Amino acid sequence: MNPTTLDHRRAALEARFPTWEPTTLSRFLERSAGEFGPRPMVITDERTYTYAEVDEWATQLADGLASIGVRPGDRVGIVMANDPEFVPVKFAVARAGAVGIPFNYLYRRDELAYVLGQSECRVLITMTAFGGLDHLAMLDDIAPGWEAAGRGDALPALHRVVLLPTDGRAREGVLTVEALAGAGRDHPGGADASSVAPDEPGDILYTSGTTGSPKGVIVTHDAVLRTAYASALHRAFQDGRRIVFSLPCYHMFGYVEGLLASMFVGGAIIPRTTFAPDDYLACVERHRADDILAVR
Repeated sequence: MNPTTLDHRRAALEARFPTWEPTTLSRFLERSAGEFGPRPMVITDERTYTYAEVDEWATQLADGLASIGVRPGDRVGIVMANDPEFVPVKFAVARAGAVGIPFNYLYRRDELAYVLGQSECRVLITMTAFGGLDHLAMLDDIAPGWEAAGRGDALPALHRVVLLPTDGRAREGVLTVEALAGAGRDHPGGADASSVAPDEPGDILYTSGTTGSPKGVIVTHDAVLRTAYASALHRAFQDGRRIVFSLPCYHMFGYVEGLLASMFVGGAIIPRTTFAPDDYLACVERHRADDILAVR
């Protein structure tokens, strides 16, 4: 059979996964790192992160989450664009046994206030700013006193906030993503997702709210991984597929069709924070991309 045909690619993928074995997001990353350790997993213009590096980074962040009190079943909100940190953070939440809630990072104040309250997340990991939006100012307005652990009547469920200083700012006494990883290195082995089953919630993904308030949709670890595998199989991914996209990872398109699907073939994502046709074409050439995700 011609190794370049769609049938051959699908047959090769089916041979690697002859029987579906449900697993969790944490174990899926662990398996992928064991199989594809030195391969690129996340590619940016500045540097490339391998599967082994992302796996280690996610473990440090997960242990850091455990050190600030995150336990299996807790909900952790994520307000992050397609920066490389999103990937280890997303898997770290799963590795801590928690449920990840990636929010739309373009929410304005009232929208962010609604989903933070409705989701009852215990920890929020957020950028400080993006595209003219000031996330720190929004938090100040929504929940004055959010900097102090367990303080703030407006969001009683929210105990801690962790910052990704996208504009260089931080807040005194508030952990950054980098410091959270450092806390994990200081307290290794604290995260334990062994009690989490594949059919338990792994994510809460919010609808756009076009016909009302956004609604949180609970999806299991197994559900998103089955969907990602089906996408890779249907699209006939070859070994090492590289995908460029600016579609946000808080959405199923970027998260499942991009990040998770690429992992089934030891591929890589080339995430962009904004869409520009020239940038997409440059990424294809610069990073030898095979695929792009876009909408009409």
